[in-house]
Amino acid sequence: MVGLQTVDIKKGQFIFGRKKAAQQLNMKESTVWKHIKFLEKIDSISLKSNNKFTVVSVVGWAIYQGDITTKEQQSNNKGTTEEQQSNTDKNVKNVENVKNVKNKDIVGQESPDNVPYKEIVDYLNLKAGTNFRPSASKTKTLIKARINESYSIDDFKKVIDIKSDEWLKNKDMVRYLRPETLFGTKFESYLNQKQVYKDTNERATSEYDNFF
Repeated sequence: MVGLQTVDIKKGQFIFGRKKAAQQLNMKESTVWKHIKFLEKIDSISLKSNNKFTVVSVVGWAIYQGDITTKEQQSNNKGTTEEQQSNTDKNVKNVENVKNVKNKDIVGQESPDNVPYKEIVDYLNLKAGTNFRPSASKTKTLIKARINESYSIDDFKKVIDIKSDEWLKNKDMVRYLRPETLFGTKFESYLNQKQVYKDTNERATSEYDNFF
């Protein structure tokens, strides 16, 4: 709106008044108008004037906006493509790093010894009502030592059965139902034991005196 008059302004147009422009630009009105007419002459703008104001239309405004939009879009697309490529490169590098770590772990890892620690210790816990851990290093060492001497899982279970029957109800001997006693150096003698002492604590205790 200019004064009391409503003016329809389209995209690429603006209201121009030489007096106000001269004040803002700190120039003479004649100089400002001279520059405006020059822009009109070279077809950069077109003018539509009356006795109160001039409507200035920028020639090719839509084209200029399209160029700017296209350039911005190209710039954004370029940035997006570069970011995507950068992210892809990082992802590939991360995957390669993971593979390298896994390969190092595989190379540096000893092959499993296939010793059934858990099965043996679980059987002992079941028979004796204990809660020993198959991962305990001392327990694993004893079991592996006997396995290396060619004893089988059934041999371990037989020793556990024999000594559980003998010691489980004996208050003095029940505490020896443990891996370090059962799977130690007397393993063979336990395995070949012919007679199980169940009747008296005295005989069981006497038999265990040879442990030390």
